[in-house]
Amino acid sequence: VARFAASPYAPPAPDDAGAPIALVRACVREGLLVDVDGTVFAASALASARDRVVALLAEKGTITVADVRDALGSSRKFTLPIVNWLDRNGVTRRRGDDRIPGPTSGLT
Repeated sequence: VARFAASPYAPPAPDDAGAPIALVRACVREGLLVDVDGTVFAASALASARDRVVALLAEKGTITVADVRDALGSSRKFTLPIVNWLDRNGVTRRRGDDRIPGPTSGLT
């Protein structure tokens, strides 16, 4: 888990995490790690990303994937799964190429 938390918005591939894949899967089952479309993030990283995105939405109202990428200091490769996770969990809602506050953001 520490390897994934050390680079929260650019995590290693599960095979490159320095731990047996069975251990990574066990951490996913326990909720310490979250598999988002094949990219594995520390659960704490997604919680932090959620907080940052909600703050950004409160400030701007509407955001883009690029806004999230810049706020997280990440790349598009890792930002897209995070944004998709936020959409699925109702934090954001996609409107064209933009994201607006979703029902679980606390902003609607």
